[in-house]
Amino acid sequence: KCRKPSSGLIIEASKKWNIDLKNSFLIGDNWKDIEAGKDINLKSFLLDKDYNEGFEFEDRLKSLSDLIDLIRE
Repeated sequence: KCRKPSSGLIIEASKKWNIDLKNSFLIGDNWKDIEAGKDINLKSFLLDKDYNEGFEFEDRLKSLSDLIDLIRE
């Protein structure tokens, strides 16, 4: 349950540290990260890397600074 693409570890962390998942983001660099976020309706972003070019996902980031711009909008 705690190995991606399952979302168990995210859920455990949210309970332990009182994380509001409805107002949180998941940033990952592979399909397992994204699937774990989708499993619990967590807004997710895929960080572009050469090794994940073949994974189709529309919310992609070139860098983490791109996410800061999105949050500010």
